Amino acid sequence: MPTPPHPDPTVLAWAERFTPLPAEPVSLAQATGRVLAEAICADRDSPAHDVSAMDGYTVRLGDFDDAGRLPVAGEVTTGSAPPPLPPGRALRIFTGGCVPPGTELVIKREDVAETLELIELQVDRATLRAGLHIRCQGENCKQGDTLVQPGGQITPAVIGVAAGFVGPRVVRTRIRDRVSRCWLEIGRFKKRRCRRSVFRIVVSGRCDDGIGRNRRC
Repeated sequence: MPTPPHPDPTVLAWAERFTPLPAEPVSLAQATGRVLAEAICADRDSPAHDVSAMDGYTVRLGDFDDAGRLPVAGEVTTGSAPPPLPPGRALRIFTGGCVPPGTELVIKREDVAETLELIELQVDRATLRAGLHIRCQGENCKQGDTLVQPGGQITPAVIGVAAGFVGPRVVRTRIRDRVSRCWLEIGRFKKRRCRRSVFRIVVSGRCDDGIGRNRRC
């Protein structure tokens, strides 16, 4: 029995007749399952500022007294530019909060006894080091880095990237698709709510199976 011809030449012959469809803008909610036409690039560093990896206190080690105590001067407001760390004081901070200038490290709440006015170390000072529990600006990626290459299918994960680095409202696509810049002007110290865009896709059940059919997630 003769060997049947391999399908690759036929597929390639058909592919040569195809031309890309034009680009068009679509919302993030409608982009799932389409094809990305241009790269998604970071429009800012991630994190955009040095941030705390823990709920705790921003401190300088040398500011603790001999008994390991340090007065608390206040709190870092999430989403706002942080004040400088006052000499001889700690500032309360939450996970993701921007680290104040002058901070040496963040001590997590579990490592101190705390009141509103004072913290007291409950761990050996030898276990503490500069930079502890601080995520540095640009640690994940730098402004201009390519995060998603064009040509792939837009999945909920890609939607999350677009919402976090391009903007959470609109994407530009090709009718097989291009995510374009929706420059949502938000401050350097603000957080983008990329999870909301991903959850909308997942909850709606619109996930593409990779062969052109939609299925329930």
